[in-house]
Amino acid sequence: GLHGLAGVDAFPPGDEAAARAEEQRLGLDHAVACSEVLLSLLERLAQSPSGEILLTPFAYLPRITDDLVRTLVGRNTEGIADETPEEQRVAAGEVLYYLCRSGAEETLTVHWRPPHSLMPEPVLVRNNLFEISKRFRENLSVHVGSLCRMLSPQAAPAAEGEGELSPVEIPAGEAFAHPGWDERDKEARPAAFSHLRLLTVGILAELVTREKCHTLVLEATWLSLVAWLFRYPDNNLYHSHFFSLFFTVLRKNHEKALKVLMEKGHLVDLMVEAFASEPKQSDVPRGAPVPCTRRRLGNRGFLLKIANCLRLQAETLHPDSYLRHYLSRNKRWEAFQDQLLGETQAQQRQGMGKPIPEPCTMGGLGGSFLVSNDNGGFKFEAEQVESSEPLDLGLGSDFACDLGFEGASAWCPSPASAGKKKRRRKRAKKKGNKANAATGGGAAEGDGGGEAGADLAADAADALLSLSMEDSVETEDDSLGSSFEEANDGDGGFGEMI
Repeated sequence: GLHGLAGVDAFPPGDEAAARAEEQRLGLDHAVACSEVLLSLLERLAQSPSGEILLTPFAYLPRITDDLVRTLVGRNTEGIADETPEEQRVAAGEVLYYLCRSGAEETLTVHWRPPHSLMPEPVLVRNNLFEISKRFRENLSVHVGSLCRMLSPQAAPAAEGEGELSPVEIPAGEAFAHPGWDERDKEARPAAFSHLRLLTVGILAELVTREKCHTLVLEATWLSLVAWLFRYPDNNLYHSHFFSLFFTVLRKNHEKALKVLMEKGHLVDLMVEAFASEPKQSDVPRGAPVPCTRRRLGNRGFLLKIANCLRLQAETLHPDSYLRHYLSRNKRWEAFQDQLLGETQAQQRQGMGKPIPEPCTMGGLGGSFLVSNDNGGFKFEAEQVESSEPLDLGLGSDFACDLGFEGASAWCPSPASAGKKKRRRKRAKKKGNKANAATGGGAAEGDGGGEAGADLAADAADALLSLSMEDSVETEDDSLGSSFEEANDGDGGFGEMI
């Protein structure tokens, strides 16, 4: 019912256009109602003891997934583009997104009221969608290309045999102005992001973070995602999905996607420009009208998270890795580090670096006072509450763990490789000593012995001891034996020393 349009089959003579419009209206109402009923059933069956049996078709029937994807991208059963209403596409997207997201946790928290109790208590129950959702995402992962082309119509069409659908472009919504925008922002306001596009990005984010589909995201899709991050600075719902996508490819160090984001999407440069064009809080006059100054960015919180993730991830990588090499050679990024750390320090402090009032005591006295102003009245003055110690923002700190870098450490050379190189140098030096001992033995023999022969015997003894401790090659044993014989001929006490 959600995929197909239901309605009348026969048209009254002479009024086919009106009957067709009525059929589409009834079909749309029917599809939206099916979506609402299906979502309600999925929520109840996820908590029911027999829910897993009833939900089995969603895991083992790929046709259900295919029909929902066709409706989302605007294709009929034969894969031909049709005039699927946007509301019906949104309804299919809501079902897909719920099935992907609802099975993320193995348990669910439900509120159950025991007998003879007035207040319900939270109880953990098994999530029946946990295993079902895994298989459903596996079936849905084959349509990642179709979802990417839905978000970026400029992407190249799929090759023959890939089984991907060419989606119908998302209709542009009516442009609107955010209440916090000033007149300059309203002049260049973009079209509405649309609920359909938000659901599609959310489905893609679930597949990338849980099914490791980050290698299937198209290059054109990454470019569109970066552009929307700055074109819609007040859409925090989209910013959350973008951060999930970005953080996945960042922690997996997927260099192909990172190259697209950095070199073609100019993510770092756009972030630096966004903070450079934003007014400082101290520069904004108190009580100034909105058109007087540029508004503060609505995406600054996510931009700070992205920038700090880049900074921390670069510390964990090899110096020759792409991301660390790119950031080290980006002069704008290097100049931005002081501002980044300062903004993050202010964000993590109590009150985010702004004056906040001290809590009042029982006697009515606290850290806030009423002081007289220049006009003879009174104003409320709050004491500045700041931490004297700078916060730790590096790897291993609470801040890094909250971002998702728990257990990560800075890159350092492997001690095993360093010790291996040192051993090789020592062994080469010993070989040189042995060669010198062999040549020196001949000289001692020619000179008739003496102190040189005694020193040579001591060196030969050290060489023999090191040979017994290490696994030497037979050829080295032969060369050492010949040198020992020469040394023994030069000094008669060598055999007694052994």
